[in-house]
Amino acid sequence: LTLAGRTVPGRETVVDLMPWQGGSPTATMAVSPDGKTLYFPICGGTPFRPAEIMRLSTDGNGVAGRHPLDKSKIGELPEFGDRSHMAISSDGKSLFLSGLRDRRGKGEPAAIYRLRLPECTGLDVFFGERGVPGKDATHLGATAGGLASDGKGSLLVCDTANNRILVMGEEDGKLKGEMACDSPWNVGMHRTSGAVYVASQGKGGAKLAKFGNWQDAKPVAERP
Repeated sequence: LTLAGRTVPGRETVVDLMPWQGGSPTATMAVSPDGKTLYFPICGGTPFRPAEIMRLSTDGNGVAGRHPLDKSKIGELPEFGDRSHMAISSDGKSLFLSGLRDRRGKGEPAAIYRLRLPECTGLDVFFGERGVPGKDATHLGATAGGLASDGKGSLLVCDTANNRILVMGEEDGKLKGEMACDSPWNVGMHRTSGAVYVASQGKGGAKLAKFGNWQDAKPVAERP
């Protein structure tokens, strides 16, 4: 792996790191605010290997730990689906996860989960409700897309099915606002300027849009 122009050693098979559920996988990793630790999703979905989080040290020491996820919060065969995303909170104490599901379950895993760092413990539902989609201040329309922290205590979540990006507090999950966007599937934040970058796949095709901040109703720039 290459991080900020330097090589980070590690050993893991690609099929474990990248979820693959009958189509092109979409999975993201997360980097701790101090840049010392990378977090990866390990797919799971079998009785012998549930979904895990792998920690990789960037100082050259390789894998720092692997942490199976709590079955009681997800189901008997927890796995990361083909749209799985991660983000670390502004204070570096929480890891937010989307795309977690029970392989044998039915319905959309319409929930964002949270793990406590650095131990990767205390898995719980942070926002939404597992298997219960909706469109209000407490629910997601389906599996969430990308996640991003603004570095100031807010988490941005792509609610793709509801054509919006939700902005919520990282501490309590309470909704602060939302951005209207046609089928957003990933989001990024520039922590200094506050600019928001949104990748979407709407009726007009795929595009990347830049917003001055999450309160802006219209993008300041777009590229197909």
